[in-house]
Amino acid sequence: MNVTQSRHRAASVGGRLVGFAYALLAYGLANTITLYTILFGWNMIPWRAVDIGPVGPPEASLLINVALIALFGVQHSVMARPGFKAALTRWLPQPVERATYLMATVAVLAVLFLFWQPIPIKLFVFEDEAVRNVILAVSALGWFIAISTTFLIDHFELFALKQAWCWLRGKPMTYPEFQINGYYKLVRHPMQFGILLGIWASPDMTVGRILFGGGLTIYVLIGLAFEERALLQAFGEQYRAYQQSTPMLIPFVRF
Repeated sequence: MNVTQSRHRAASVGGRLVGFAYALLAYGLANTITLYTILFGWNMIPWRAVDIGPVGPPEASLLINVALIALFGVQHSVMARPGFKAALTRWLPQPVERATYLMATVAVLAVLFLFWQPIPIKLFVFEDEAVRNVILAVSALGWFIAISTTFLIDHFELFALKQAWCWLRGKPMTYPEFQINGYYKLVRHPMQFGILLGIWASPDMTVGRILFGGGLTIYVLIGLAFEERALLQAFGEQYRAYQQSTPMLIPFVRF
């Protein structure tokens, strides 16, 4: 056992209670920002959404939005790297490292949503009400897939509660073994597929939505490249065989 692990195990009950409360707050905020993201994409936030809010010069709006998406990408990518996690846990208990990652993600997304600049230049619009409803239903299906996928793996571990709960009880963390069930029989990364489907399925395609969806799509693809490498390291030939038999992102398509 290293010094860091020993220090974490020796933490007082009060310290572990504070850690669990912190993780509980992170869990609540992460779920709140997830709901806000869905409503933001559906233009259901009256003060500012993808296509709602004060409209400025398109060139300036483009630069601001690219910077906001880049900020999100940098935060997500840097904090997910093993080196950053190791540095963070030198002064922060390891059981709340994931909660801190969620807190930072919530903060960055709040900044993105607060300062997003709509560019409501319409590229195409579906006017027929029935068609619009079908497209919105596809978007809702995408978000349902993304959220329900978290329960196919370990929802509470993904959202940082399990780590803090085990720490509070003085129990070791257990992680799910590699298994292929549910959506994972169709695609290796159903959560990311659902998120992209939820973002892109819109009856109103504007320059702002193309930028929002395109930026997040680029981030997802970059993130998946790192995740695939990590999964190969963790599961070896078992995951390599899964790669060869199952599409990465789009069901029934070799991608």
